[in-house]
Amino acid sequence: MKAISIFLFLTMTSFTYSQGNLKFITDNTNDIRKLSDSILLNSKRTYKYKSQGYVTKNYMYAVKYVNYSDTTDIIPIYFQVRIVGSNPDLEKEGTLQYTFYSVTGKYLDLSPFWYKFINPNENTEKLLKSGTTYYRFDDKRLLFSRNSSDSWMLFFKE
Repeated sequence: MKAISIFLFLTMTSFTYSQGNLKFITDNTNDIRKLSDSILLNSKRTYKYKSQGYVTKNYMYAVKYVNYSDTTDIIPIYFQVRIVGSNPDLEKEGTLQYTFYSVTGKYLDLSPFWYKFINPNENTEKLLKSGTTYYRFDDKRLLFSRNSSDSWMLFFKE
């Protein structure tokens, strides 16, 4: 009975993590790092965290990872930065909001995230043949699409 309880607890915990803890929009840079780590956690190649910070005059935020065995292979994960709730008339500065924007990499490095966290029922053969698929989140679509002959991209489109 104890073994069954432990198994059920672990199953529910992993389901909760995979479904509930990934935030594509957040005001917390810790959430940005969790999502970024999740994208590359199950990749074919092993990547390690390199850096994170603002790019393009504070409108974009990037988390960068480098391949352990090939330091020229760097994957940046981009987040769009907006100020939400600001009002100069009321002297409110607002808060920073980070929205997942895109990541580009090889199919075998990005697809595990897609199948594990986004759409586990995706038909791999159909996806590879068509070169694109999407999953709807409210009024936006998260696309997983062939970007060039050797790279794929995850990005949101309205």
